[in-house]
Amino acid sequence: MTNKFAIVTPSMKEGKTIIGDNYLEYVEKSGFTPLIVTPQNVSKLLELKPDLLVLTGGADINPNLFGDDNLSSYNVNNERDNLELYLLEHFYTLEMPVFGICRGLQMMFRFLEQKQETPLDCFYSQHIRGHNQGDLNVDGKYTTHKVFFTKKDVVTFVNSFHHQGVMTTDMFSGTDMFSIDAYADCDRNTVIIEQFTFRNNWRAVQWHPERLVNDCTLSSFKEFLDE
Repeated sequence: MTNKFAIVTPSMKEGKTIIGDNYLEYVEKSGFTPLIVTPQNVSKLLELKPDLLVLTGGADINPNLFGDDNLSSYNVNNERDNLELYLLEHFYTLEMPVFGICRGLQMMFRFLEQKQETPLDCFYSQHIRGHNQGDLNVDGKYTTHKVFFTKKDVVTFVNSFHHQGVMTTDMFSGTDMFSIDAYADCDRNTVIIEQFTFRNNWRAVQWHPERLVNDCTLSSFKEFLDE
């Protein structure tokens, strides 16, 4: 059986790359061999023709890269942001699968926003108001708030570790290429996008499935891609 490779993006701080074992274990359990990418090895890893790109969670995205003022984004790292944008461009051009977690969802949305691939009533927020995330001091193994799925008529509970996110005024909006799969309540006028799918082979979730016990989000995505 041929190995499936997944490029996995790490956090970056003071010239060092940092990634939790839970990300790597999660990718491995889903049937992929994880390859940690850096600006130094990105070209060599792309030569391996990886099957999947996984954008992990971490510090905030720099809004200046998208022409916005920094209102409440912290610990930004241009090196990581630019690396992920470069990878997204590569996978977008080749129409290859991408899976995003938390910050990964936000980066995928901002990239697609630049490509004018997102619904008009969806927007990125540097500070979410009215979002009940439960006890943020837990290690992520436990669920803290409700998520509503738009097409399955299903409600589930997930963990949550973010103060920024993608919002919409219509959870049932979308385009031929971009669908909102799940959302969480925020206030009377907007909801937070908790999962979206683009072009049937890009999927992003706002929660941290790699921290939850027995979460199969990426495995289900892989099965979907293998069909």
